[in-house]
Amino acid sequence: MQNIEYKGIERGRRLSPSAETGKQPSRARSESEGDQRPARALIIAAFAAVYLIWGSTYLGIKYAIQTLPPFLMAGTRFLVAGTALCVWARIRDKGADGKIEALSLRSWRAVLIVGGMLFLAGNGGVTWAEGLISSGLAALLVATEPLWIVIMNWARPGGQRPTLKACSDCSSVLEACGC
Repeated sequence: MQNIEYKGIERGRRLSPSAETGKQPSRARSESEGDQRPARALIIAAFAAVYLIWGSTYLGIKYAIQTLPPFLMAGTRFLVAGTALCVWARIRDKGADGKIEALSLRSWRAVLIVGGMLFLAGNGGVTWAEGLISSGLAALLVATEPLWIVIMNWARPGGQRPTLKACSDCSSVLEACGC
């Protein structure tokens, strides 16, 4: 298997070898390259991890709010996760000279707005609601979010009518939810 060196980074994405040379990659794979598609077992394991980890989140919230106030529990969870992600990102994104660049005020503002909305309107709302409804119903309602995004986009002034693909995707979401 050959080692490929990626030169240059553009907006956080690595450039592929074909982007550097301008040549289109060939569709045929040589015997020496081997099949680089993920194994079926890895795909199944990834889906199982999503189902178990994401699905158990709602059950975990239900148990946690039996002993802690909902917003304290959600805030603690966000603080721990956010701190871990921030440390990881800062270590990972050192500059060429090895120094960590400071975030601009504009970046901090964006982070605070998005984090506040996620905490108060997103996960915080779900955490508060789980004191009133079952964790299964909360998970089901969150899973239908793509459908509500399509409907709200269509209903807004100057909104865009859903395409056939969007309707098909929303139908798949409802079918997966058992509706």
